[in-house]
Amino acid sequence: MSTPPLRSPPVLVSLFLAIDSLVGVIKTGLDSVYQGVWLGLLSSYNLDSLTLERYRRWPRYRSRAHNEVGLFPWEEAFFGQYLKDGTSVLVASSGGGREAWALVDRGLSVDVFDCNPDLVRVCRDLNAERNGVLGVFDAPPGDVPAGWGEGVPKHYDTILIGWGGYTHIPGRANRVRFLGRLRSILSTSGVLALSCFQRTGEVRSMVWTHRIAKFLRKVRGAKDEVQLGDRLQGTFDHFFSEQELREELAEAGLDCLHCRSLPLLVATAGHRRPAPEN
Repeated sequence: MSTPPLRSPPVLVSLFLAIDSLVGVIKTGLDSVYQGVWLGLLSSYNLDSLTLERYRRWPRYRSRAHNEVGLFPWEEAFFGQYLKDGTSVLVASSGGGREAWALVDRGLSVDVFDCNPDLVRVCRDLNAERNGVLGVFDAPPGDVPAGWGEGVPKHYDTILIGWGGYTHIPGRANRVRFLGRLRSILSTSGVLALSCFQRTGEVRSMVWTHRIAKFLRKVRGAKDEVQLGDRLQGTFDHFFSEQELREELAEAGLDCLHCRSLPLLVATAGHRRPAPEN
């Protein structure tokens, strides 16, 4: 059977395509306004609470299937390069312990912490089944467990911020503070790794969201900062440019060793080295 020759699309098809394109533009614009308004009204505390509540409502992250799936390919590559026998590991933003269980199975000493009480409970339950092989701690959002780095002798050879965890921290100052506190418990030759959502170029919808949110926060006299790349997609998420991520690491006293897209933006970092003398 021969294929009929291509003709110009029927009028109704052309009309549908034109309307569908227009609706897409309108939906994008409305979404930018919607997100901008809420980002302008919600404080960092509110955004942390929103993210905690969203994860509470997602059963996937509490499931055994998810937490026993093992390491993602980029994590395998990272640990394959930096892990040695006897390496002490900290998994921050650890959730139910997906990364940690894979590392324990390799015979490593692993501690974890998370700010979500439900996920910490899941991790502790799984830990009890394995005779307490992990050190499991809780912490406030965007922070380390109480007392760490303040007289508590905690140091780790390797620190991994759990999948996308850094993306959920609102405000550059809050993120840099978090990195600085992790740096204080990272051994001098240690390596830290994190992953986050990536912003490629100045996406127009994000620009409008940022402008609206910034205006509303100024009207409210809010002190919490809002940035280009902030989004509400179920959780609070910040989308980074590579340069922005490198700057935050540097501000926290860390040198970026590698940065690549996988497609999340993944970076490894170590303590900043003194500049060589002339």
